[in-house]
Parts: sequence; structure tokens; C-alpha cells
Amino acid sequence: MTGEILQGIYHRLMDRYGPQHWWPGEEPFEVMVGAILTQSAAWSNVEKAIANLKAAGALSPESLRQLPLSEIATLIYPSGYYNAKALKLKSLATWLGEYYQDDLDRLFATETGQLRRELLAVHGIGEETADSAGRASIQYTPASAGHYTVECRFTFGDTVNTDGTAWDLTCSTGGATTFTGQVGTTDALDELDTDAGGTTTLQAAVAATTLDFNDDVLIGQDLALTATTV
Repeated sequence: MTGEILQGIYHRLMDRYGPQHWWPGEEPFEVMVGAILTQSAAWSNVEKAIANLKAAGALSPESLRQLPLSEIATLIYPSGYYNAKALKLKSLATWLGEYYQDDLDRLFATETGQLRRELLAVHGIGEETADSAGRASIQYTPASAGHYTVECRFTFGDTVNTDGTAWDLTCSTGGATTFTGQVGTTDALDELDTDAGGTTTLQAAVAATTLDFNDDVLIGQDLALTATTV
């Protein structure tokens, strides 16, 4: 499926249903910060990190530029990989100040393709993060297929494997997520993460470097779980 077809689907859905406000955030910069903090992290932990930033008055590009990396790392500790993410946040804040003088309206007025290229040039921002951060603006249409993070109620009726490149699969739903087929047994996932208010049911073998279950998990009989960290 080409990017042009995906964007056509996106626009038809937007026209029919309007903005869904699927990404939590009170203002655009918070959405951009969340896009970095959610890398390999459950959203509940990202919320704790953002709450810490807010409490410290550090949820702005200017404040992040002024804070030492060690203090940023302490504030975002709940999101994991805090030292690496502190540098990513500092890089984003520095880029925003240097090229846009912290003016997000001017940032989001940038043509979609150009904005995405600029975001990808910032340290620590890959394709998924660029698309998630860019969604802080209604002018920004996601360019990637979005097969990294799934945030809805799902039953996976077939096998789930990577394309040979390790990627994470995060399932966040208040209902039930069910995997009826094998997961990662041909090409293993880097991480399978669930952060749901409901349940996750595994009915076949699962293979990933990290399995991080943050909800109730129902495991089928004689099912093999293969992971370095559970």
C-alpha cells in the first residue's frame, strides 16, 4: 500500500469522523514531548514523566534548554531510558529555539514533507516519532504506515512478524486484545508491550526481546514465550 493511498484513506476518515483527539496532550509541545517519551515505554509511565515535567515547570522548550541533562533525566525517569531521552528532549528544544524561536505556529506552517525531513534530522527522532510529533498540528498528515504503535481494540487473527527489522508493538485499549496466531516466531519483535485497562489473550507462541505486560494476561495451554526480559 503506497503512501498516497494511505493519505487518501486518512483524509477520507478525517472528513467523515473529524479529529479524534487520540493522543493525550494539553498543548502541541506536550504532544511532541510525549512522542519522544513513549519510545519503548508504556503510556502510563509517560504520563508520570510528563506530570513531573509540569510540576517542575519544565514542559517548554526554553525550560528544557536551561535544565542540565541530569535534571531532565531525573524528571523523566518513569519513562525509562531516561538519560537517552533527556538528550533527545534537549536536542528537540535546542532545534526549536535555533530554527523557529520556539514559535510552534510557524513550525506547523511548514510544508508537510519539509517538516518531516527537519524533524528526522533532530537527534533521537525517527520516522514514528516524527509522525507522532507532527500530529500536534492538524496540518500534518502522517507519512508512515503506522505499524509501530496500535491504539485500539484488536483481535489479531493471523501471525504477527516483523519485516526483518526489529520494531516494537504496543497495544493500548480499555477492552480486550487477542492474539490468535503466533507473534514474532519468524522474525522476532524487539518489544511487545501492552498497557490496557482490559485484558490481553495469547493463544499461540510469542517471541520478542522484551515482553512487557501491564494488564491482565491470559495465556493459552502449552504456549511458548521466548524473550530475554519479561
